[in-house]
Amino acid sequence: MSDIRKINVNDTDYDIIAPITASAQESLLRDTVGWTGKNLFKNVASSQEINDVTFTVNPDGSVTANGTASANSFFDIPCEIPQGDYIFSASPQGGSSTTYGASVKYTTPSPQWSDNEYGNGVSATKAIQLVRLFILSGTTVSNITFYPMIRLATILDDTYEPYHESVEDIMFTAEANGILGAKNLLKPTISSSTINGVTLTVNSDGSISTSGTTNDYISISIASILGVLDENETYILTGCPSGGSASTYRLYLGYFPGNANLGNDYGSGVKFTPYVDGVTFTLFDVYLFAHPNVNMNGLVFKPMIRLASDPDDTYQPYAMTNRELTELQNFEKVTDTQNGLTFDILKMGHFGQLTIYTGYTTSLISANDAIINIPNKYVPKIQIETLSTSNKQRLIILTNGKIISDSATPANTYLRGTFTYIS
Repeated sequence: MSDIRKINVNDTDYDIIAPITASAQESLLRDTVGWTGKNLFKNVASSQEINDVTFTVNPDGSVTANGTASANSFFDIPCEIPQGDYIFSASPQGGSSTTYGASVKYTTPSPQWSDNEYGNGVSATKAIQLVRLFILSGTTVSNITFYPMIRLATILDDTYEPYHESVEDIMFTAEANGILGAKNLLKPTISSSTINGVTLTVNSDGSISTSGTTNDYISISIASILGVLDENETYILTGCPSGGSASTYRLYLGYFPGNANLGNDYGSGVKFTPYVDGVTFTLFDVYLFAHPNVNMNGLVFKPMIRLASDPDDTYQPYAMTNRELTELQNFEKVTDTQNGLTFDILKMGHFGQLTIYTGYTTSLISANDAIINIPNKYVPKIQIETLSTSNKQRLIILTNGKIISDSATPANTYLRGTFTYIS
Protein backbone atom coordinates (compact mmCIF):
# COMPACT_ATOMS: atom_id res chain seq x y z
CA MET A 1 0.00 0.00 0.00
CA SER A 2 2.91 2.31 0.65
CA ASP A 3 6.65 2.16 0.30
CA ILE A 4 8.39 3.26 3.51
CA ARG A 5 12.00 4.26 2.94
CA LYS A 6 14.65 6.34 4.66
CA ILE A 7 16.05 9.65 3.62
CA ASN A 8 18.79 11.67 5.27
CA VAL A 9 18.28 15.38 5.83
CA ASN A 10 20.94 17.35 7.66
CA ASP A 11 22.48 14.18 9.10
CA THR A 12 19.13 12.93 10.39
CA ASP A 13 17.28 9.90 9.03
CA TYR A 14 13.54 10.23 8.43
CA ASP A 15 10.91 7.74 7.32
CA ILE A 16 9.22 8.72 4.09
CA ILE A 17 6.09 7.23 2.65
CA ALA A 18 5.76 7.13 -1.11
CA PRO A 19 2.52 7.97 -2.95
CA ILE A 20 -0.35 5.53 -2.66
CA THR A 21 -3.48 5.15 -4.74
CA ALA A 22 -6.81 6.73 -3.92
CA SER A 23 -8.30 3.33 -3.10
CA ALA A 24 -5.37 2.56 -0.82
CA GLN A 25 -5.77 5.98 0.77
CA GLU A 26 -9.42 5.23 1.53
CA SER A 27 -8.49 1.83 2.91
CA LEU A 28 -5.84 3.41 5.08
CA LEU A 29 -8.23 6.02 6.41
CA ARG A 30 -10.87 3.39 7.14
CA ASP A 31 -8.33 1.59 9.31
CA THR A 32 -7.63 4.66 11.40
CA VAL A 33 -9.44 6.71 13.96
CA GLY A 34 -9.32 9.66 11.59
CA TRP A 35 -11.96 8.12 9.35
CA THR A 36 -14.63 8.33 12.02
CA GLY A 37 -13.46 10.40 14.95
CA LYS A 38 -12.97 9.06 18.45
CA ASN A 39 -16.59 8.65 19.59
CA LEU A 40 -18.53 6.41 17.20
CA PHE A 41 -21.82 6.78 19.08
CA LYS A 42 -24.28 9.44 17.96
CA ASN A 43 -26.87 10.30 20.59
CA VAL A 44 -30.17 10.71 18.71
CA ALA A 45 -32.41 10.67 21.80
CA SER A 46 -34.57 13.48 23.11
CA SER A 47 -34.93 14.54 26.72
CA GLN A 48 -37.69 12.75 28.60
CA GLU A 49 -38.96 11.71 32.03
CA ILE A 50 -39.06 7.98 32.83
CA ASN A 51 -40.47 6.71 36.13
CA ASP A 52 -39.91 10.07 37.87
CA VAL A 53 -36.33 10.46 36.61
CA THR A 54 -35.72 13.30 34.15
CA PHE A 55 -33.09 12.53 31.50
CA THR A 56 -31.84 15.70 29.79
CA VAL A 57 -29.85 15.34 26.55
CA ASN A 58 -27.12 17.99 26.42
CA PRO A 59 -25.71 19.60 23.25
CA ASP A 60 -22.51 17.53 23.46
CA GLY A 61 -24.46 14.25 23.55
CA SER A 62 -24.09 13.69 27.28
CA VAL A 63 -27.19 12.99 29.40
CA THR A 64 -27.93 14.50 32.82
CA ALA A 65 -30.28 12.64 35.19
CA ASN A 66 -32.32 13.97 38.12
CA GLY A 67 -34.95 12.43 40.36
CA THR A 68 -35.88 9.37 42.38
CA ALA A 69 -36.75 6.30 40.35
CA SER A 70 -40.23 5.02 41.23
CA ALA A 71 -39.38 1.95 39.15
CA ASN A 72 -36.41 0.93 37.04
CA SER A 73 -35.74 3.82 34.64
CA PHE A 74 -34.23 2.75 31.32
CA PHE A 75 -33.13 5.48 28.92
CA ASP A 76 -32.57 3.62 25.64
CA ILE A 77 -30.81 5.18 22.64
CA PRO A 78 -30.79 3.29 19.29
CA CYS A 79 -27.63 3.10 17.21
CA GLU A 80 -25.99 1.06 14.46
CA ILE A 81 -22.38 0.18 15.24
CA PRO A 82 -20.87 -2.68 13.16
CA GLN A 83 -19.04 -5.54 14.80
CA GLY A 84 -15.60 -4.57 16.03
CA ASP A 85 -13.32 -4.31 19.01
CA TYR A 86 -14.61 -1.39 21.12
CA ILE A 87 -14.65 0.10 24.58
CA PHE A 88 -18.03 1.33 25.80
CA SER A 89 -18.17 3.96 28.55
CA ALA A 90 -20.98 6.15 29.81
CA SER A 91 -21.69 5.94 33.53
CA PRO A 92 -20.37 8.42 36.07
CA GLN A 93 -18.28 7.01 38.86
CA GLY A 94 -20.19 5.56 41.81
CA GLY A 95 -22.63 3.40 39.90
CA SER A 96 -23.35 -0.20 40.90
CA SER A 97 -25.63 -3.15 40.23
CA THR A 98 -28.16 -1.65 42.67
CA THR A 99 -28.04 2.07 41.72
CA TYR A 100 -27.17 3.26 38.22
CA GLY A 101 -25.00 2.41 35.25
CA ALA A 102 -25.04 1.72 31.53
CA SER A 103 -24.83 -1.14 29.02
CA VAL A 104 -25.13 -1.85 25.30
CA LYS A 105 -27.39 -4.31 23.48
CA TYR A 106 -25.80 -6.45 20.79
CA THR A 107 -27.48 -7.31 17.49
CA THR A 108 -25.88 -10.68 16.79
CA PRO A 109 -25.60 -13.62 17.09
CA SER A 110 -28.83 -12.95 18.97
CA PRO A 111 -29.88 -9.86 20.92
CA GLN A 112 -27.98 -9.83 24.19
CA TRP A 113 -26.54 -7.31 26.63
CA SER A 114 -22.96 -6.42 27.42
CA ASP A 115 -21.61 -6.35 30.96
CA ASN A 116 -22.90 -3.35 32.90
CA GLU A 117 -20.64 -0.30 32.87
CA TYR A 118 -20.20 1.67 36.11
CA GLY A 119 -17.62 4.28 35.19
CA ASN A 120 -14.53 2.36 34.06
CA GLY A 121 -15.62 1.18 30.62
CA VAL A 122 -16.37 -2.34 29.36
CA SER A 123 -15.32 -4.27 26.27
CA ALA A 124 -17.83 -4.53 23.41
CA THR A 125 -16.98 -6.84 20.53
CA LYS A 126 -20.24 -7.38 18.63
CA ALA A 127 -22.54 -5.27 16.48
CA ILE A 128 -24.37 -2.79 18.73
CA GLN A 129 -27.99 -1.71 18.29
CA LEU A 130 -28.78 0.09 21.55
CA VAL A 131 -27.16 2.05 24.36
CA ARG A 132 -28.98 1.93 27.70
CA LEU A 133 -28.53 4.29 30.64
CA PHE A 134 -30.32 3.12 33.76
CA ILE A 135 -31.36 4.35 37.20
CA LEU A 136 -32.67 1.47 39.29
CA SER A 137 -35.81 1.61 41.41
CA GLY A 138 -35.47 3.60 44.62
CA THR A 139 -32.26 5.35 43.56
CA THR A 140 -32.10 9.14 43.91
CA VAL A 141 -29.77 11.03 41.57
CA SER A 142 -29.03 14.74 41.48
CA ASN A 143 -27.40 16.21 38.37
CA ILE A 144 -25.34 13.14 37.52
CA THR A 145 -24.18 13.13 33.92
CA PHE A 146 -23.66 10.14 31.65
CA TYR A 147 -21.11 10.51 28.83
CA PRO A 148 -21.94 7.72 26.37
CA MET A 149 -19.00 6.90 24.11
CA ILE A 150 -18.05 3.92 21.96
CA ARG A 151 -14.42 4.06 20.86
CA LEU A 152 -11.97 1.69 19.23
CA ALA A 153 -10.29 -0.51 21.83
CA THR A 154 -6.91 0.63 20.50
CA ILE A 155 -7.61 4.14 21.82
CA LEU A 156 -6.36 4.20 25.39
CA ASP A 157 -7.49 7.74 26.17
CA ASP A 158 -10.93 7.45 27.82
CA THR A 159 -11.59 11.20 27.89
CA TYR A 160 -15.08 11.87 26.57
CA GLU A 161 -15.29 13.34 23.08
CA PRO A 162 -18.63 14.32 21.52
CA TYR A 163 -19.65 12.52 18.36
CA HIS A 164 -18.99 14.34 15.10
CA GLU A 165 -19.74 13.39 11.53
CA SER A 166 -17.26 11.00 10.05
CA VAL A 167 -14.75 12.10 7.46
CA GLU A 168 -16.56 9.71 5.15
CA ASP A 169 -19.83 11.55 5.66
CA ILE A 170 -18.28 14.98 5.31
CA MET A 171 -15.77 14.51 2.53
CA PHE A 172 -16.32 11.40 0.48
CA THR A 173 -19.61 9.53 0.16
CA ALA A 174 -22.53 11.78 1.04
CA GLU A 175 -25.07 12.44 -1.70
CA ALA A 176 -24.05 15.24 -4.05
CA ASN A 177 -26.77 17.64 -3.01
CA GLY A 178 -26.09 16.89 0.64
CA ILE A 179 -22.43 17.72 0.20
CA LEU A 180 -23.09 20.80 -1.87
CA GLY A 181 -25.99 22.62 -0.29
CA ALA A 182 -25.22 25.49 -2.66
CA LYS A 183 -25.84 26.13 -6.35
CA ASN A 184 -22.70 27.96 -7.49
CA LEU A 185 -19.67 26.00 -6.32
CA LEU A 186 -17.08 28.23 -7.95
CA LYS A 187 -15.23 30.54 -5.58
CA PRO A 188 -13.78 33.71 -7.19
CA THR A 189 -10.03 34.07 -6.66
CA ILE A 190 -9.27 37.09 -8.83
CA SER A 191 -8.98 40.71 -7.71
CA SER A 192 -9.86 43.71 -9.83
CA SER A 193 -6.95 44.51 -12.15
CA THR A 194 -5.92 45.71 -15.58
CA ILE A 195 -4.20 43.29 -17.93
CA ASN A 196 -3.16 43.76 -21.55
CA GLY A 197 -5.42 46.75 -22.14
CA VAL A 198 -8.52 45.41 -20.39
CA THR A 199 -9.77 46.38 -16.94
CA LEU A 200 -11.34 43.53 -15.00
CA THR A 201 -13.65 44.66 -12.20
CA VAL A 202 -14.77 42.05 -9.68
CA ASN A 203 -18.31 42.88 -8.57
CA SER A 204 -19.79 42.19 -5.13
CA ASP A 205 -21.69 39.15 -6.47
CA GLY A 206 -18.53 37.57 -7.90
CA SER A 207 -19.25 38.48 -11.50
CA ILE A 208 -16.52 40.21 -13.53
CA SER A 209 -17.12 43.33 -15.65
CA THR A 210 -14.64 44.18 -18.41
CA SER A 211 -13.77 47.32 -20.32
CA GLY A 212 -11.17 48.08 -22.97
CA THR A 213 -9.67 46.38 -26.00
CA THR A 214 -7.07 43.64 -25.68
CA ASN A 215 -3.59 44.49 -26.91
CA ASP A 216 -2.35 40.94 -26.37
CA TYR A 217 -3.65 37.54 -25.27
CA ILE A 218 -5.31 37.34 -21.86
CA SER A 219 -5.24 34.09 -19.92
CA ILE A 220 -5.94 34.54 -16.24
CA SER A 221 -7.32 32.28 -13.54
CA ILE A 222 -10.46 33.87 -12.13
CA ALA A 223 -11.89 31.16 -9.86
CA SER A 224 -11.09 27.72 -8.46
CA ILE A 225 -12.72 24.75 -6.83
CA LEU A 226 -10.94 22.19 -4.64
CA GLY A 227 -12.16 18.86 -3.30
CA VAL A 228 -15.91 19.55 -3.46
CA LEU A 229 -17.05 17.77 -6.61
CA ASP A 230 -18.41 14.22 -6.56
CA GLU A 231 -16.79 11.92 -9.14
CA ASN A 232 -20.17 10.32 -9.85
CA GLU A 233 -21.85 13.58 -10.84
CA THR A 234 -21.81 15.68 -14.00
CA TYR A 235 -21.39 19.44 -13.68
CA ILE A 236 -21.67 22.41 -16.02
CA LEU A 237 -19.55 25.55 -16.27
CA THR A 238 -21.40 28.66 -17.46
CA GLY A 239 -20.80 32.40 -17.40
CA CYS A 240 -19.29 33.53 -20.69
CA PRO A 241 -21.34 36.41 -22.16
CA SER A 242 -22.77 36.29 -25.69
CA GLY A 243 -20.22 36.87 -28.42
CA GLY A 244 -17.80 34.32 -27.05
CA SER A 245 -15.99 32.15 -29.58
CA ALA A 246 -12.69 30.42 -30.27
CA SER A 247 -11.38 33.68 -31.78
CA THR A 248 -12.73 36.26 -29.29
CA TYR A 249 -13.14 35.38 -25.60
CA ARG A 250 -14.26 32.42 -23.53
CA LEU A 251 -14.09 30.70 -20.18
CA TYR A 252 -12.16 27.48 -20.04
CA LEU A 253 -11.80 24.85 -17.36
CA GLY A 254 -8.41 23.47 -16.35
CA TYR A 255 -7.73 20.66 -13.91
CA PHE A 256 -4.86 19.13 -11.95
CA PRO A 257 -2.84 17.02 -12.19
CA GLY A 258 -2.01 17.61 -15.80
CA ASN A 259 -2.67 21.32 -16.46
CA ALA A 260 -5.22 20.13 -19.04
CA ASN A 261 -8.09 22.01 -20.65
CA LEU A 262 -11.32 20.19 -19.82
CA GLY A 263 -13.66 22.32 -21.90
CA ASN A 264 -14.59 25.79 -23.17
CA ASP A 265 -17.68 27.88 -22.46
CA TYR A 266 -18.48 30.24 -25.32
CA GLY A 267 -21.82 31.26 -23.84
CA SER A 268 -23.82 28.03 -23.76
CA GLY A 269 -21.93 26.23 -21.02
CA VAL A 270 -19.74 23.14 -21.04
CA LYS A 271 -20.43 19.91 -19.15
CA PHE A 272 -17.72 17.89 -17.41
CA THR A 273 -17.13 15.19 -14.83
CA PRO A 274 -14.32 15.09 -12.25
CA TYR A 275 -13.61 11.48 -13.27
CA VAL A 276 -11.41 11.57 -16.38
CA ASP A 277 -9.54 8.63 -17.91
CA GLY A 278 -9.65 6.62 -14.72
CA VAL A 279 -8.50 9.48 -12.48
CA THR A 280 -10.62 11.59 -10.11
CA PHE A 281 -9.52 15.22 -10.18
CA THR A 282 -10.12 17.43 -7.15
CA LEU A 283 -8.63 20.79 -8.17
CA PHE A 284 -10.12 22.87 -10.98
CA ASP A 285 -9.39 26.37 -12.23
CA VAL A 286 -11.57 28.53 -14.45
CA TYR A 287 -9.69 30.87 -16.76
CA LEU A 288 -10.82 33.92 -18.67
CA PHE A 289 -9.17 33.80 -22.09
CA ALA A 290 -9.26 36.48 -24.80
CA HIS A 291 -7.47 37.04 -28.12
CA PRO A 292 -5.69 40.26 -29.13
CA ASN A 293 -7.65 43.17 -30.61
CA VAL A 294 -10.98 42.15 -29.08
CA ASN A 295 -13.37 44.84 -27.86
CA MET A 296 -14.42 43.81 -24.34
CA ASN A 297 -16.30 46.96 -23.34
CA GLY A 298 -19.49 46.32 -21.38
CA LEU A 299 -19.06 42.57 -20.96
CA VAL A 300 -19.99 40.78 -17.72
CA PHE A 301 -18.65 37.30 -17.03
CA LYS A 302 -20.70 35.32 -14.50
CA PRO A 303 -18.65 32.19 -13.77
CA MET A 304 -20.67 29.41 -12.18
CA ILE A 305 -20.25 25.65 -11.74
CA ARG A 306 -23.44 23.81 -10.82
CA LEU A 307 -24.86 20.32 -11.08
CA ALA A 308 -25.73 19.61 -14.70
CA SER A 309 -29.00 18.08 -13.51
CA ASP A 310 -30.10 21.57 -12.40
CA PRO A 311 -31.78 23.08 -15.50
CA ASP A 312 -31.86 26.63 -14.08
CA ASP A 313 -28.86 28.51 -15.48
CA THR A 314 -29.67 31.75 -13.63
CA TYR A 315 -26.47 33.05 -12.11
CA GLN A 316 -26.12 32.91 -8.35
CA PRO A 317 -23.12 34.12 -6.35
CA TYR A 318 -20.79 31.54 -4.84
CA ALA A 319 -21.84 30.20 -1.46
CA MET A 320 -20.05 27.85 0.91
CA THR A 321 -21.01 24.21 0.58
CA ASN A 322 -22.34 22.21 3.50
CA ARG A 323 -18.95 20.53 3.75
CA GLU A 324 -17.11 23.84 3.95
CA LEU A 325 -19.54 25.11 6.57
CA THR A 326 -19.00 21.90 8.53
CA GLU A 327 -15.26 22.44 8.34
CA LEU A 328 -15.64 25.97 9.67
CA GLN A 329 -17.68 24.64 12.59
CA ASN A 330 -15.62 21.58 13.43
CA PHE A 331 -12.08 22.16 12.23
CA GLU A 332 -9.27 24.13 13.77
CA LYS A 333 -7.77 26.19 10.96
CA VAL A 334 -4.23 27.54 10.73
CA THR A 335 -2.92 29.59 7.80
CA ASP A 336 0.76 30.22 7.16
CA THR A 337 3.00 31.42 4.35
CA GLN A 338 6.48 30.07 3.57
CA ASN A 339 8.66 30.38 0.48
CA GLY A 340 5.90 32.32 -1.23
CA LEU A 341 3.38 29.49 -0.75
CA THR A 342 0.25 29.87 1.34
CA PHE A 343 -1.13 26.80 3.06
CA ASP A 344 -3.97 25.93 5.38
CA ILE A 345 -4.14 23.21 8.01
CA LEU A 346 -7.59 21.89 8.88
CA LYS A 347 -7.71 19.61 11.91
CA MET A 348 -10.67 17.73 13.36
CA GLY A 349 -10.07 15.17 16.07
CA HIS A 350 -7.52 12.71 14.77
CA PHE A 351 -7.99 13.67 11.12
CA GLY A 352 -6.23 16.49 9.37
CA GLN A 353 -5.80 17.99 5.95
CA LEU A 354 -3.03 20.22 4.65
CA THR A 355 -3.80 22.26 1.54
CA ILE A 356 -1.17 24.19 -0.40
CA TYR A 357 -2.75 26.93 -2.47
CA THR A 358 -1.75 28.05 -5.93
CA GLY A 359 1.61 29.74 -5.74
CA TYR A 360 5.18 29.97 -6.96
CA THR A 361 8.29 29.34 -4.91
CA THR A 362 10.10 32.62 -4.38
CA SER A 363 13.61 31.24 -4.77
CA LEU A 364 15.53 28.09 -5.59
CA ILE A 365 15.06 25.38 -2.96
CA SER A 366 17.82 22.77 -2.92
CA ALA A 367 17.04 19.07 -2.92
CA ASN A 368 15.98 17.82 0.53
CA ASP A 369 15.52 21.33 1.89
CA ALA A 370 12.12 22.09 3.35
CA ILE A 371 9.60 23.70 1.01
CA ILE A 372 7.18 23.97 3.92
CA ASN A 373 7.65 23.34 7.63
CA ILE A 374 4.43 22.24 9.32
CA PRO A 375 4.03 23.57 12.88
CA ASN A 376 5.00 20.91 15.41
CA LYS A 377 1.50 20.47 16.86
CA TYR A 378 0.22 19.49 13.40
CA VAL A 379 3.02 17.16 12.36
CA PRO A 380 1.36 14.12 10.76
CA LYS A 381 2.18 10.55 11.66
CA ILE A 382 0.79 9.10 8.42
CA GLN A 383 1.36 10.88 5.16
CA ILE A 384 -0.33 10.61 1.78
CA GLU A 385 1.12 12.46 -1.20
CA THR A 386 -1.24 14.09 -3.70
CA LEU A 387 0.67 17.25 -4.53
CA SER A 388 1.01 18.53 -8.10
CA THR A 389 3.64 20.78 -9.69
CA SER A 390 4.05 22.28 -13.10
CA ASN A 391 7.12 20.23 -13.90
CA LYS A 392 5.90 16.99 -12.31
CA GLN A 393 8.47 17.10 -9.53
CA ARG A 394 7.98 14.37 -6.98
CA LEU A 395 7.33 15.83 -3.55
CA ILE A 396 7.40 13.99 -0.23
CA ILE A 397 6.00 14.84 3.17
CA LEU A 398 8.21 13.66 6.01
CA THR A 399 7.37 12.42 9.49
CA ASN A 400 9.05 15.47 11.01
CA GLY A 401 6.61 17.81 9.32
CA LYS A 402 8.74 18.99 6.42
CA ILE A 403 7.57 18.88 2.83
CA ILE A 404 10.60 18.45 0.61
CA SER A 405 11.44 17.59 -2.97
CA ASP A 406 13.88 14.83 -3.86
CA SER A 407 15.35 17.17 -6.47
CA ALA A 408 16.00 20.89 -6.52
CA THR A 409 12.92 23.10 -6.79
CA PRO A 410 13.62 26.06 -9.09
CA ALA A 411 12.34 29.53 -8.34
CA ASN A 412 8.83 30.15 -9.69
CA THR A 413 7.90 26.48 -9.58
CA TYR A 414 4.12 26.16 -9.51
CA LEU A 415 2.97 24.24 -6.42
CA ARG A 416 -0.39 23.29 -4.99
CA GLY A 417 -2.22 20.27 -3.68
CA THR A 418 -3.68 18.50 -0.67
CA PHE A 419 -2.25 16.08 1.88
CA THR A 420 -4.46 13.99 4.11
CA TYR A 421 -2.97 12.78 7.37
CA ILE A 422 -3.75 11.20 10.69
CA SER A 423 -2.40 13.16 13.63
